[in-house]
Amino acid sequence: DQKEIALDIYLSIEDDIEYEYPEDLPDLYYQIGRSFWATEDYDSALSYLEKAKVYSKLWGSVQQDIIYIMSFIYHAKGDDYKAEQVLDQYISQYLSFMDIKATDCWDKCYTDAFLADLYYTRSLISNSSSDRDKYKIISAAWGNDKAKEFCKLFELTYTSKPYRYEY
Repeated sequence: DQKEIALDIYLSIEDDIEYEYPEDLPDLYYQIGRSFWATEDYDSALSYLEKAKVYSKLWGSVQQDIIYIMSFIYHAKGDDYKAEQVLDQYISQYLSFMDIKATDCWDKCYTDAFLADLYYTRSLISNSSSDRDKYKIISAAWGNDKAKEFCKLFELTYTSKPYRYEY
């Protein structure tokens, strides 16, 4: 199987990368984590993704992918609380880092594609349909096109402050 071959290759070069190219560790850990995820070895995947998260650039695309995958892994394991918590913590950190509030999409008419994608992913792993709708509305307000389509389809308002959501 191709997934297992890729995993074997990544694991075989791990020690070499660690000593000769430490700057490449976040990407290697991420690829190993993804490979374990693909083979449904979720605990090993989470272990490597945690390492990748520590070493990768905080707001880079690798970090975002790590958060997404970790969230989906916890969801697949049936731990929806942890899946939601992973995304909620990351969203909260991002809001704090950017010195914005979740409601600034309404209050100040901000858009932010990165945050819109995070909220959209949050909607995908939410337990209740009301939470899924709430996060899709927030995602649409921040500018996510898929969330906007969803809101239009179900006639949900996302531009006129349908409610205040505060972190």
